[in-house]
Amino acid sequence: MSVPTEAQLQALRMAIIDSKPPYSAGTLPLPAEDLLLFYGKDEWARRLDFSNVTDKNLKQLSDTCEAATFGRNKEDVLDESYRKAGKLDTTHFMTRIDIERSGLMNAIRYDLLEGHDGRRPIKAELYKLNVYGKDSFFKAHQDTPRSTTMFGSLVIVFPTPHEGGALILRHDNKEWTFDSAQALAETSSPQTHIGYAAFFSDVEHEVTTVKSGYRVTLTYNLHYDDDAAFANAQLLKTLPMNGSAVKTALQALFEDDTFLTEGGCLGFGLRHEYPVELKPENADTLRYLASCLKGSDAVLMKPCRELGLVAALKLTYASDGYHTNYEVIIDREPDIDGQFLGEDDYPLHHYLQGYYRASLIKVDPEDEYSELAFPVHWVTERTDHNALKSTFAAYGNQPQSGHAYGRFCLVVNMGPVGKRETLSL
Repeated sequence: MSVPTEAQLQALRMAIIDSKPPYSAGTLPLPAEDLLLFYGKDEWARRLDFSNVTDKNLKQLSDTCEAATFGRNKEDVLDESYRKAGKLDTTHFMTRIDIERSGLMNAIRYDLLEGHDGRRPIKAELYKLNVYGKDSFFKAHQDTPRSTTMFGSLVIVFPTPHEGGALILRHDNKEWTFDSAQALAETSSPQTHIGYAAFFSDVEHEVTTVKSGYRVTLTYNLHYDDDAAFANAQLLKTLPMNGSAVKTALQALFEDDTFLTEGGCLGFGLRHEYPVELKPENADTLRYLASCLKGSDAVLMKPCRELGLVAALKLTYASDGYHTNYEVIIDREPDIDGQFLGEDDYPLHHYLQGYYRASLIKVDPEDEYSELAFPVHWVTERTDHNALKSTFAAYGNQPQSGHAYGRFCLVVNMGPVGKRETLSL
């Protein structure tokens, strides 16, 4: 049986983990009534409709603004050689955009945050309205965290005709560009879409010079909101921005005649945390979880389907005591609570093999009688983010209890060279 090299697995591992950018960006359709803005500094407020905006409307908005400052050494600084733009504070405008109702907060949460942070409630605090007219810009900088709960920023770009004003982001010696003007122009109805970019506070970013028109934005501070309740099991499934890199890496292995020449299984630990405890009563745990996959966990599904590969969620369990070198994989949640299991005579993996047709994926190298029934080559390690804990009665000299932990994983089955497509797993 062929064994993949570490270099072959590393390319796919890096596509999943290392190529995931520290930001989320794109466009979002909104009802036309949500694109209304009310603004003013006196009793004569103005109304602006971004779905049907004119240059005159935008010039009036720009003229109402004052020069925008920026944070430096915990102080607000005005320096138009570093930042040239207009601003309105929240006391001088009102927007109809509802970030939560639009679904945008879910997209941000599940695209940016992983592990435990992906389950933490977050909130967006409206901070400023900015207008970038012709020749306006903002040089490279990092946003100043304004509280201990702030972890990032969200910028919404209204659908106004303009050229330039692209957002350049940099982190860990990598650079990305999000041109919201171009992204909006490519939508089916640019007048009823907004552009958005959310990024972590330690991401350096800049706004390139606006060559024509007006770039109008709302900026929000993103905070963890641990005092709020978050129990939404209907997760917004968004394909993360490293999707193309993952597809390229997986397809390269698919077409590599030296990779798993006889076929085999690739394993991926889930990187996000999910509300498994909120699944409907009597619902199948793995099927429910499959409907909730997000971010890097969901990114494998689309290229697998396109390549004809089967990907399935499974659970792994490891025995303890004298059998720590044994591990099995199973395709449904087992009933372990209250069972009588022994470290030596009747270990966990024997119980799961006998009652749930679990397959061995790890055996003691000195065991002459057991063999791997289901070899798995792990691309990313399993985590304890969503471990299912069960308690059983353990045999021994004295009554005691033991614990079993099921860890979720995604397994992709790849056929042998020449017959890579698979029908089942």
